[in-house]
Amino acid sequence: MMARSVLLHTALAAVVAMASAAPNVQATTEYYVSQASGSDTNPGTADKPFATITHARDVIRSLPEPKGAVTVTIHAGVYGNANHAEPVLALDAQDSGAPGAPIIYQAAPGANVLVSGGVQVATSLFKPYQGSILQADLSGLNISYGDLQAGSLGQCASSRVAELFVDGKPALLARYPNIDATTGLWQWSSIAKAESTSFQYSGTQPSRWVNETDAWLHGYWTFGWADSYVRIKSIDQATSTFDIDPSTPPVYGFKARARYYAVNIKAELDAPNEYYIDRKTDTLYYYPLPGFNASSTVFISTNPNGITMGSASRGLGRTTFKPTPPGKHKLAPEVIEYEARYGSSNDNTHGDDTMQDTDAPSLSYVTLRGLSVQYSRAANLVAHGVANVVLEDCRFDNAGGRGLSFYGTNSTVQGCSVSYTGCAAMGVEGGDTNALVPGNNVVQSNVAAYYARMTRTYNPGIAFGGVGNNFAKNTVRNAPHQGMTGGGNDNVFEENQFLDLCFEVTDSGAWYAGRSWTRRGSILRNNYFHNIVNTEKTVLGAPSVQAIYFDDQLSAHVVENNTFVNCHMGILIGGGRRHQVSNNNFTDIQDAAVHIDDRGLTWQKQYCTPPNGIFEQELEKVNYTQPPWSTHYPDIVNITKDHPCVPVYNSVVDNTYCRAARFTDVSTANQKAWLENYANNVEKC
Repeated sequence: MMARSVLLHTALAAVVAMASAAPNVQATTEYYVSQASGSDTNPGTADKPFATITHARDVIRSLPEPKGAVTVTIHAGVYGNANHAEPVLALDAQDSGAPGAPIIYQAAPGANVLVSGGVQVATSLFKPYQGSILQADLSGLNISYGDLQAGSLGQCASSRVAELFVDGKPALLARYPNIDATTGLWQWSSIAKAESTSFQYSGTQPSRWVNETDAWLHGYWTFGWADSYVRIKSIDQATSTFDIDPSTPPVYGFKARARYYAVNIKAELDAPNEYYIDRKTDTLYYYPLPGFNASSTVFISTNPNGITMGSASRGLGRTTFKPTPPGKHKLAPEVIEYEARYGSSNDNTHGDDTMQDTDAPSLSYVTLRGLSVQYSRAANLVAHGVANVVLEDCRFDNAGGRGLSFYGTNSTVQGCSVSYTGCAAMGVEGGDTNALVPGNNVVQSNVAAYYARMTRTYNPGIAFGGVGNNFAKNTVRNAPHQGMTGGGNDNVFEENQFLDLCFEVTDSGAWYAGRSWTRRGSILRNNYFHNIVNTEKTVLGAPSVQAIYFDDQLSAHVVENNTFVNCHMGILIGGGRRHQVSNNNFTDIQDAAVHIDDRGLTWQKQYCTPPNGIFEQELEKVNYTQPPWSTHYPDIVNITKDHPCVPVYNSVVDNTYCRAARFTDVSTANQKAWLENYANNVEKC
């Protein structure tokens, strides 16, 4: 008995000693928000919640430091901001948590928490107009409608214009010709004869539009991989000619046979789910889908963003379109193309946001969980200059621009979905490319679908950039152009699914990057590519699309253990070097499973020829002969002297293929001349 007492006393003493040695752990502070039953004069308790999320934020700001962990639980409701120039919720440096003590904003279990960048339109405002068309007086909603934007390659046309969303999906601006109701494919008209600022059309349909005051044309004007909007200045019925507003030129000019359609035309309001807004009379005209009734939800986008985080909360990077002065493109066409395709020199990933902000205050240790952020004109969420942020199980659907735009480090975007965005679904980047410091962001188990509904090209499901980020188990699907696009170094793309992509374009890739010798070291492994084929008729350019596209001499990537099924082409290496392609499986490939060309020796020789080629200029900017570049990428030090324009040292080994038109189109002679390694690539069905 004595022995047991001694042992018990010793054990209790040990527990007390351990407790006294442990750091002080503060209890989590909890607040609650309810739009339906709350008031901002309440204490924010479970039975007396706040009414707004912003008031909860302000109360947290007033807490003494250290604040400790704080959780804000938000009940079902629509949370907006009547000030249409501002986001619904802005979080900046003063809203940060701390290690082990994050600030968490979360939806209550099972609650539909909508952070709305739009104003709700009561269904009672809709009255009969003509036939099936309804009209609604919007004059009491204080909406500034904005305009479509011409932009240039990849720039978002719809991030400043009011759009209509009905029952959780976007409506369509009235157009001609209509989308095919059976297949869902877009239908097109074509240019009969092209001039520099005008073109001739075929048929008589445009005679119906002579009195339209804000009619636009959206087309692939020169290339099957480049779309943009132009505004109709006037219509000459005698010569069947559109005269185009000179402030909205297409970046590449017009070309005969190019495909286009007309949009924002009241006279063409003739199909279910189409709409038109008369800005002069504040009147919305809507041709409803079957099932539209008094319980339907109707929103019009008004605010630029739903949520801003970090430096975005002080106005940086909020909008997703950088307007060009009327009649001018600030950049030369070749520069616009470069930034759209590959990202700018500072890895502002060709999207629609100003991502770099080197002196911005940071926001850190904040989590958003289970929120639905929708109906913004630009990006539903913009985060810049943040660290240790978690976006988990959120929805970022129905934006005019992106669902979310994220620039930060040591952060996670997980389990989120983005659909029906006007432009890219999401953009995530982080890290210092000059110093090769990793961003350590994780983008995992997200879904991006039905994006790029307004600007079709160079607006991917996931735009990426920076250094050392991981993109895993994401699904990108059902989009006219790319699945993932960007630049950067040492990023990992693994176990992602790329489904039904590039169906409307030419010369494109589901995973795409290019035109650089510095952007290298990324790994693509264990991904699945399915239905990467063109299904719409294209008239300018061959309908060639690739699952993986290393364009314009991009070099030194690893492609291993991927699966390709029903793709036009598996992997295209456009003149690049030191790629490692191994243990991949190709099935039902219409062209080559692996294509490699030598464009650096032909039409693209000026890019890679020392001493004035753009690739060497890019290398000089990062001091590539000095650490960290010379030690991290030792083969890069002598790149300008080691067959600089030749696609050397590519390795293609241990791959299998079945029902491919050919495994590779690289001749044995070129394999030898290019110092490439091909081995054990076998047909296996």
